[in-house]
Amino acid sequence: MASSNSKSKTLKKLVSNPLGRNIATWVSLGLIIFSMFAGWFTYSLVFYAELEKSESFEKQLVQTVQIQAAVGVFANNKTIVKDVIQGLLANPNIQWVRISSNDDFIEEQGKLIENSKLSRYALYSPVDNTEIIGEIHLLSEYTLINQEAKKYAFNLAGFLIIQTLILAIVLLTFVHFKLTSPITQLSLKMSSIEAGNDVRLEVDEIHKNDEIGLLCQSANQFLETAEKAIKKANKLARTDPLTKLNNRRAFFELAQSIEHQAKRYKWPYSLVLIDIDYFKKINDTYGHDIGDNVLVTIAETITVFIREVDIAARMGGEEFMIIMPETSATAAAILADRLRIQFSGLKIQADNSSISVTASFGIVDCDAEKEGISYYSILADKALYLAKENGRNRVEVYQHDIIQP
Repeated sequence: MASSNSKSKTLKKLVSNPLGRNIATWVSLGLIIFSMFAGWFTYSLVFYAELEKSESFEKQLVQTVQIQAAVGVFANNKTIVKDVIQGLLANPNIQWVRISSNDDFIEEQGKLIENSKLSRYALYSPVDNTEIIGEIHLLSEYTLINQEAKKYAFNLAGFLIIQTLILAIVLLTFVHFKLTSPITQLSLKMSSIEAGNDVRLEVDEIHKNDEIGLLCQSANQFLETAEKAIKKANKLARTDPLTKLNNRRAFFELAQSIEHQAKRYKWPYSLVLIDIDYFKKINDTYGHDIGDNVLVTIAETITVFIREVDIAARMGGEEFMIIMPETSATAAAILADRLRIQFSGLKIQADNSSISVTASFGIVDCDAEKEGISYYSILADKALYLAKENGRNRVEVYQHDIIQP
Protein backbone atom coordinates (compact mmCIF):
# COMPACT_ATOMS: atom_id res chain seq x y z
CA MET A 1 0.00 0.00 0.00
CA ALA A 2 2.85 2.35 0.90
CA SER A 3 4.56 1.53 -2.41
CA SER A 4 1.33 2.37 -4.31
CA ASN A 5 1.03 5.75 -2.56
CA SER A 6 4.69 6.50 -3.32
CA LYS A 7 4.19 5.75 -7.02
CA SER A 8 1.04 7.91 -7.04
CA LYS A 9 2.92 10.84 -5.50
CA THR A 10 5.76 10.44 -8.00
CA LEU A 11 3.27 10.44 -10.89
CA LYS A 12 1.53 13.56 -9.53
CA LYS A 13 4.86 15.37 -9.27
CA LEU A 14 5.74 14.39 -12.84
CA VAL A 15 2.38 15.55 -14.23
CA SER A 16 2.34 18.79 -12.19
CA ASN A 17 5.78 19.73 -13.47
CA PRO A 18 5.77 21.48 -16.91
CA LEU A 19 8.72 19.41 -18.11
CA GLY A 20 7.00 16.24 -16.90
CA ARG A 21 3.82 17.12 -18.79
CA ASN A 22 5.79 17.74 -21.96
CA ILE A 23 7.68 14.46 -21.60
CA ALA A 24 4.39 12.61 -21.05
CA THR A 25 2.87 14.29 -24.13
CA TRP A 26 5.82 13.46 -26.37
CA VAL A 27 6.02 9.87 -25.13
CA SER A 28 2.26 9.40 -25.67
CA LEU A 29 2.41 10.73 -29.21
CA GLY A 30 5.40 8.54 -29.95
CA LEU A 31 3.61 5.45 -28.65
CA ILE A 32 0.50 6.25 -30.72
CA ILE A 33 2.51 6.52 -33.92
CA PHE A 34 4.50 3.39 -33.10
CA SER A 35 1.31 1.45 -32.32
CA MET A 36 -0.29 2.49 -35.63
CA PHE A 37 2.63 1.35 -37.72
CA ALA A 38 3.17 -1.80 -35.66
CA GLY A 39 -0.51 -2.76 -36.03
CA TRP A 40 -0.55 -2.18 -39.77
CA PHE A 41 2.71 -4.08 -40.24
CA THR A 42 1.53 -7.04 -38.14
CA TYR A 43 -1.85 -7.17 -39.90
CA SER A 44 -0.16 -7.10 -43.30
CA LEU A 45 2.14 -10.00 -42.41
CA VAL A 46 -0.71 -12.19 -41.11
CA PHE A 47 -3.11 -11.31 -43.91
CA TYR A 48 -0.68 -11.95 -46.73
CA ALA A 49 0.37 -15.22 -45.10
CA GLU A 50 -3.26 -16.42 -45.26
CA LEU A 51 -3.57 -15.27 -48.86
CA GLU A 52 -0.46 -17.19 -49.78
CA LYS A 53 -2.01 -20.34 -48.26
CA SER A 54 -5.20 -19.86 -50.32
CA GLU A 55 -3.26 -19.41 -53.55
CA SER A 56 -1.23 -22.53 -52.77
CA PHE A 57 -4.41 -24.57 -52.21
CA GLU A 58 -5.89 -23.31 -55.49
CA LYS A 59 -2.77 -24.37 -57.40
CA GLN A 60 -2.85 -27.81 -55.85
CA LEU A 61 -6.51 -28.18 -56.82
CA VAL A 62 -5.83 -27.25 -60.44
CA GLN A 63 -2.79 -29.52 -60.66
CA THR A 64 -5.00 -32.56 -59.90
CA VAL A 65 -7.03 -32.01 -63.08
CA GLN A 66 -4.48 -30.22 -65.28
CA ILE A 67 -3.36 -33.36 -67.18
CA GLN A 68 -6.93 -34.56 -67.79
CA ALA A 69 -7.91 -31.11 -69.06
CA ALA A 70 -4.89 -31.08 -71.40
CA VAL A 71 -5.93 -34.49 -72.84
CA GLY A 72 -9.47 -33.21 -73.43
CA VAL A 73 -8.24 -30.09 -75.20
CA PHE A 74 -5.64 -32.03 -77.26
CA ALA A 75 -8.29 -34.57 -78.36
CA ASN A 76 -10.89 -31.81 -78.76
CA ASN A 77 -13.11 -33.91 -76.53
CA LYS A 78 -15.78 -31.75 -74.93
CA THR A 79 -16.98 -34.57 -72.71
CA ILE A 80 -13.61 -34.82 -70.95
CA VAL A 81 -13.40 -31.04 -70.71
CA LYS A 82 -16.90 -30.79 -69.23
CA ASP A 83 -16.06 -33.51 -66.72
CA VAL A 84 -12.98 -31.53 -65.62
CA ILE A 85 -15.02 -28.33 -65.30
CA GLN A 86 -17.76 -30.06 -63.31
CA GLY A 87 -15.12 -31.67 -61.11
CA LEU A 88 -13.63 -28.26 -60.34
CA LEU A 89 -17.05 -26.70 -59.75
CA ALA A 90 -17.84 -29.52 -57.35
CA ASN A 91 -15.47 -27.73 -55.00
CA PRO A 92 -17.63 -25.09 -53.27
CA ASN A 93 -14.77 -22.57 -53.39
CA ILE A 94 -14.73 -22.55 -57.22
CA GLN A 95 -17.17 -20.04 -58.75
CA TRP A 96 -16.47 -20.20 -62.50
CA VAL A 97 -14.24 -22.25 -64.84
CA ARG A 98 -13.30 -21.83 -68.49
CA ILE A 99 -11.10 -24.18 -70.49
CA SER A 100 -9.90 -22.96 -73.88
CA SER A 101 -7.53 -24.16 -76.60
CA ASN A 102 -5.30 -22.31 -79.01
CA ASP A 103 -7.81 -23.28 -81.75
CA ASP A 104 -10.65 -21.33 -80.07
CA PHE A 105 -12.14 -24.43 -78.49
CA ILE A 106 -13.93 -23.03 -75.41
CA GLU A 107 -16.00 -24.59 -72.72
CA GLU A 108 -17.06 -22.69 -69.56
CA GLN A 109 -19.48 -23.15 -66.69
CA GLY A 110 -20.28 -21.33 -63.44
CA LYS A 111 -21.01 -17.76 -62.45
CA LEU A 112 -18.56 -15.13 -63.67
CA ILE A 113 -18.32 -11.86 -61.75
CA GLU A 114 -17.59 -8.95 -64.06
CA ASN A 115 -14.30 -7.02 -63.74
CA SER A 116 -12.89 -9.70 -61.45
CA LYS A 117 -9.31 -10.84 -61.82
CA LEU A 118 -9.00 -14.47 -62.98
CA SER A 119 -6.37 -17.06 -62.19
CA ARG A 120 -4.80 -18.58 -65.33
CA TYR A 121 -3.06 -21.92 -65.63
CA ALA A 122 -1.39 -23.21 -68.84
CA LEU A 123 -2.25 -26.61 -70.39
CA TYR A 124 0.68 -28.45 -71.98
CA SER A 125 0.55 -31.01 -74.80
CA PRO A 126 0.42 -34.57 -73.42
CA VAL A 127 2.80 -35.61 -76.21
CA ASP A 128 5.90 -33.51 -75.40
CA ASN A 129 4.71 -31.61 -72.28
CA THR A 130 6.37 -28.43 -73.54
CA GLU A 131 3.93 -26.93 -76.05
CA ILE A 132 1.10 -24.83 -74.58
CA ILE A 133 -2.15 -25.96 -76.16
CA GLY A 134 -4.65 -24.14 -73.96
CA GLU A 135 -5.49 -22.53 -70.60
CA ILE A 136 -7.69 -22.96 -67.55
CA HIS A 137 -9.30 -19.69 -66.39
CA LEU A 138 -10.51 -19.89 -62.85
CA LEU A 139 -12.51 -17.69 -60.51
CA SER A 140 -12.45 -18.91 -56.94
CA GLU A 141 -13.24 -17.48 -53.56
CA TYR A 142 -9.52 -17.48 -52.92
CA THR A 143 -9.01 -15.20 -55.88
CA LEU A 144 -11.73 -12.88 -54.64
CA ILE A 145 -10.27 -12.95 -51.17
CA ASN A 146 -6.87 -12.19 -52.64
CA GLN A 147 -8.22 -9.19 -54.55
CA GLU A 148 -10.21 -7.86 -51.62
CA ALA A 149 -7.31 -8.42 -49.28
CA LYS A 150 -4.91 -6.49 -51.47
CA LYS A 151 -7.46 -3.74 -51.94
CA TYR A 152 -8.12 -3.58 -48.20
CA ALA A 153 -4.41 -3.63 -47.40
CA PHE A 154 -3.73 -0.74 -49.80
CA ASN A 155 -6.72 1.20 -48.44
CA LEU A 156 -5.56 0.60 -44.90
CA ALA A 157 -2.05 1.69 -45.80
CA GLY A 158 -3.41 4.84 -47.47
CA PHE A 159 -5.65 5.58 -44.49
CA LEU A 160 -2.79 5.12 -42.04
CA ILE A 161 -0.48 7.28 -44.15
CA ILE A 162 -3.08 10.07 -44.32
CA GLN A 163 -3.77 9.71 -40.59
CA THR A 164 -0.04 9.81 -39.88
CA LEU A 165 0.36 12.93 -42.06
CA ILE A 166 -2.51 14.63 -40.23
CA LEU A 167 -1.02 13.64 -36.89
CA ALA A 168 2.39 14.88 -38.06
CA ILE A 169 0.86 18.23 -39.06
CA VAL A 170 -0.85 18.49 -35.67
CA LEU A 171 2.38 17.51 -33.95
CA LEU A 172 4.44 20.00 -35.97
CA THR A 173 1.89 22.74 -35.24
CA PHE A 174 2.08 21.89 -31.56
CA VAL A 175 5.90 21.94 -31.65
CA HIS A 176 5.86 25.21 -33.59
CA PHE A 177 3.64 27.10 -31.18
CA LYS A 178 4.97 25.49 -28.01
CA LEU A 179 8.66 25.34 -28.82
CA THR A 180 9.99 26.49 -32.21
CA SER A 181 8.22 29.86 -32.45
CA PRO A 182 8.97 30.94 -28.85
CA ILE A 183 12.62 29.91 -29.19
CA THR A 184 12.90 31.80 -32.50
CA GLN A 185 11.39 34.92 -30.91
CA LEU A 186 13.66 34.46 -27.93
CA SER A 187 16.69 34.17 -30.22
CA LEU A 188 15.72 37.31 -32.18
CA LYS A 189 15.23 39.32 -29.01
CA MET A 190 18.51 38.07 -27.57
CA SER A 191 20.21 39.17 -30.81
CA SER A 192 18.56 42.58 -30.42
CA ILE A 193 19.82 42.75 -26.85
CA GLU A 194 23.28 41.74 -28.02
CA ALA A 195 23.14 44.60 -30.56
CA GLY A 196 22.63 47.03 -27.67
CA ASN A 197 18.87 47.53 -27.78
CA ASP A 198 16.96 47.74 -24.52
CA VAL A 199 14.58 44.81 -24.96
CA ARG A 200 12.68 42.75 -22.41
CA LEU A 201 11.50 39.22 -23.17
CA GLU A 202 7.71 39.13 -22.98
CA VAL A 203 5.98 36.01 -21.70
CA ASP A 204 2.43 35.32 -22.91
CA GLU A 205 -0.18 33.37 -20.99
CA ILE A 206 0.45 30.21 -23.02
CA HIS A 207 4.11 29.96 -22.04
CA LYS A 208 3.86 31.65 -18.65
CA ASN A 209 4.43 28.47 -16.65
CA ASP A 210 6.38 26.27 -19.05
CA GLU A 211 10.10 26.05 -19.80
CA ILE A 212 9.97 28.93 -22.32
CA GLY A 213 8.33 31.18 -19.74
CA LEU A 214 10.83 30.19 -17.07
CA LEU A 215 13.67 30.78 -19.53
CA CYS A 216 12.32 34.25 -20.39
CA GLN A 217 11.88 35.13 -16.73
CA SER A 218 15.41 33.98 -15.94
CA ALA A 219 16.76 35.92 -18.93
CA ASN A 220 14.91 39.07 -17.82
CA GLN A 221 16.27 38.72 -14.31
CA PHE A 222 19.74 38.28 -15.73
CA LEU A 223 19.29 41.33 -17.97
CA GLU A 224 18.09 43.46 -15.05
CA THR A 225 21.04 42.36 -12.94
CA ALA A 226 23.45 42.96 -15.82
CA GLU A 227 21.89 46.37 -16.53
CA LYS A 228 22.26 47.40 -12.89
CA ALA A 229 25.85 46.16 -12.87
CA ILE A 230 26.63 48.06 -16.09
CA LYS A 231 25.05 51.27 -14.74
CA LYS A 232 26.98 50.87 -11.52
CA ALA A 233 30.21 50.23 -13.43
CA ASN A 234 29.58 53.25 -15.67
CA LYS A 235 28.87 55.40 -12.65
CA LEU A 236 32.04 54.22 -10.92
CA ALA A 237 34.01 54.91 -14.09
CA ARG A 238 32.66 58.48 -14.19
CA THR A 239 32.65 59.25 -10.46
CA ASP A 240 35.48 60.27 -8.16
CA PRO A 241 35.44 57.52 -5.49
CA LEU A 242 36.39 59.86 -2.63
CA THR A 243 34.19 62.93 -3.16
CA LYS A 244 31.42 61.25 -5.24
CA LEU A 245 31.62 64.15 -7.71
CA ASN A 246 32.14 63.65 -11.44
CA ASN A 247 35.69 62.77 -12.38
CA ARG A 248 37.70 64.58 -15.07
CA ARG A 249 36.52 62.26 -17.86
CA ALA A 250 32.84 62.60 -16.98
CA PHE A 251 33.17 66.37 -16.60
CA PHE A 252 34.45 66.93 -20.13
CA GLU A 253 31.81 64.57 -21.59
CA LEU A 254 29.01 66.50 -19.84
CA ALA A 255 30.65 69.83 -20.66
CA GLN A 256 30.59 68.92 -24.37
CA SER A 257 26.79 68.72 -24.20
CA ILE A 258 26.53 72.13 -22.53
CA GLU A 259 28.93 73.57 -25.08
CA HIS A 260 26.77 72.29 -27.98
CA GLN A 261 23.63 73.78 -26.44
CA ALA A 262 25.38 77.10 -25.83
CA LYS A 263 26.49 77.19 -29.44
CA ARG A 264 23.02 76.30 -30.71
CA TYR A 265 21.06 78.74 -28.55
CA LYS A 266 23.82 81.39 -28.45
CA TRP A 267 23.97 81.75 -24.66
CA PRO A 268 27.15 82.14 -22.60
CA TYR A 269 28.51 79.79 -19.97
CA SER A 270 31.27 80.11 -17.40
CA LEU A 271 33.98 77.88 -15.95
CA VAL A 272 34.99 78.11 -12.31
CA LEU A 273 38.30 76.46 -11.36
CA ILE A 274 38.90 75.93 -7.62
CA ASP A 275 42.17 75.03 -5.91
CA ILE A 276 42.49 74.45 -2.13
CA ASP A 277 45.21 76.67 -0.69
CA TYR A 278 48.22 74.97 0.91
CA PHE A 279 46.67 71.56 0.59
CA LYS A 280 50.07 69.82 0.48
CA LYS A 281 50.90 71.40 3.82
CA ILE A 282 47.64 70.02 5.28
CA ASN A 283 48.56 66.51 4.11
CA ASP A 284 52.11 66.80 5.41
CA THR A 285 51.03 68.22 8.79
CA TYR A 286 47.88 66.26 9.59
CA GLY A 287 48.13 63.23 7.32
CA HIS A 288 46.27 62.03 4.25
CA ASP A 289 43.15 60.96 6.17
CA ILE A 290 42.60 64.56 7.29
CA GLY A 291 43.42 65.70 3.76
CA ASP A 292 40.72 63.37 2.43
CA ASN A 293 38.24 64.80 4.95
CA VAL A 294 39.04 68.28 3.64
CA LEU A 295 38.41 67.17 0.03
CA VAL A 296 35.09 65.51 0.96
CA THR A 297 33.95 68.58 2.95
CA ILE A 298 34.81 70.93 0.08
CA ALA A 299 32.94 68.66 -2.41
CA GLU A 300 29.84 68.54 -0.19
CA THR A 301 29.87 72.32 0.16
CA ILE A 302 30.13 72.79 -3.62
CA THR A 303 27.23 70.38 -4.17
CA VAL A 304 25.03 72.37 -1.74
CA PHE A 305 25.78 75.79 -3.29
CA ILE A 306 25.60 75.10 -7.04
CA ARG A 307 22.40 74.93 -9.10
CA GLU A 308 20.92 71.71 -10.52
CA VAL A 309 21.97 72.72 -14.04
CA ASP A 310 25.57 73.29 -12.96
CA ILE A 311 28.09 70.45 -13.20
CA ALA A 312 30.87 70.05 -10.65
CA ALA A 313 33.84 67.70 -10.78
CA ARG A 314 37.06 66.86 -9.01
CA MET A 315 39.69 67.35 -11.70
CA GLY A 316 42.47 65.73 -9.71
CA GLY A 317 44.36 66.34 -6.48
CA GLU A 318 42.92 69.43 -4.76
CA GLU A 319 41.42 70.95 -7.93
CA PHE A 320 37.69 71.23 -8.63
CA MET A 321 35.84 72.71 -11.59
CA ILE A 322 32.28 73.93 -12.11
CA ILE A 323 30.63 74.61 -15.46
CA MET A 324 27.68 77.00 -15.24
CA PRO A 325 25.41 77.17 -18.32
CA GLU A 326 23.63 80.42 -19.23
CA THR A 327 25.83 82.26 -16.72
CA SER A 328 28.13 85.23 -17.23
CA ALA A 329 31.52 85.52 -15.55
CA THR A 330 30.13 88.24 -13.23
CA ALA A 331 27.33 85.95 -11.99
CA ALA A 332 29.79 83.04 -11.65
CA ALA A 333 32.10 85.27 -9.58
CA ILE A 334 29.25 85.94 -7.14
CA LEU A 335 28.76 82.20 -6.57
CA ALA A 336 32.53 81.69 -6.30
CA ASP A 337 32.81 84.38 -3.64
CA ARG A 338 30.02 82.79 -1.61
CA LEU A 339 31.86 79.48 -1.81
CA ARG A 340 35.11 81.18 -0.80
CA ILE A 341 33.47 82.68 2.29
CA GLN A 342 31.84 79.34 3.16
CA PHE A 343 35.17 77.52 2.81
CA SER A 344 36.87 80.05 5.09
CA GLY A 345 34.33 79.38 7.80
CA LEU A 346 34.74 75.59 7.76
CA LYS A 347 36.25 73.94 10.83
CA ILE A 348 37.55 70.45 10.09
CA GLN A 349 38.49 68.17 12.96
CA ALA A 350 42.13 67.12 13.06
CA ASP A 351 43.03 65.07 16.15
CA ASN A 352 42.29 67.31 19.14
CA SER A 353 42.12 70.52 17.13
CA SER A 354 40.32 71.92 14.12
CA ILE A 355 41.77 73.41 10.97
CA SER A 356 40.53 76.13 8.63
CA VAL A 357 40.62 75.90 4.85
CA THR A 358 40.74 78.50 2.13
CA ALA A 359 40.61 78.22 -1.64
CA SER A 360 41.46 80.27 -4.72
CA PHE A 361 39.13 80.65 -7.72
CA GLY A 362 39.80 81.25 -11.40
CA ILE A 363 36.80 82.18 -13.60
CA VAL A 364 36.40 82.59 -17.35
CA ASP A 365 33.35 83.46 -19.39
CA CYS A 366 33.02 81.26 -22.49
CA ASP A 367 31.73 81.86 -26.00
CA ALA A 368 30.98 78.53 -27.64
CA GLU A 369 30.98 80.07 -31.12
CA LYS A 370 34.62 81.09 -30.76
CA GLU A 371 36.45 78.36 -28.86
CA GLY A 372 35.91 74.99 -27.21
CA ILE A 373 35.88 73.87 -23.60
CA SER A 374 39.54 72.79 -23.62
CA TYR A 375 40.66 76.26 -24.60
CA TYR A 376 38.59 77.98 -21.92
CA SER A 377 39.79 75.55 -19.21
CA ILE A 378 43.30 76.80 -19.93
CA LEU A 379 42.12 80.40 -19.46
CA ALA A 380 40.42 79.47 -16.17
CA ASP A 381 43.72 77.97 -15.02
CA LYS A 382 45.49 81.23 -15.86
CA ALA A 383 42.92 83.18 -13.82
CA LEU A 384 43.49 80.76 -10.92
CA TYR A 385 47.24 81.29 -11.19
CA LEU A 386 46.66 85.03 -10.88
CA ALA A 387 44.52 84.46 -7.74
CA LYS A 388 47.42 82.48 -6.22
CA GLU A 389 49.88 85.20 -7.17
CA ASN A 390 47.70 87.89 -5.58
CA GLY A 391 47.63 86.25 -2.16
CA ARG A 392 45.29 83.25 -2.41
CA ASN A 393 41.80 82.96 -0.87
CA ARG A 394 40.40 85.16 -3.61
CA VAL A 395 38.41 85.10 -6.84
CA GLU A 396 39.93 86.22 -10.13
CA VAL A 397 38.02 86.54 -13.42
CA TYR A 398 39.97 86.13 -16.62
CA GLN A 399 40.23 89.46 -18.44
CA HIS A 400 40.78 88.92 -22.13
CA ASP A 401 42.45 92.35 -22.57
CA ILE A 402 44.81 91.94 -19.56
CA ILE A 403 45.75 88.26 -19.17
CA GLN A 404 47.20 86.70 -22.29
CA PRO A 405 46.73 83.00 -22.85
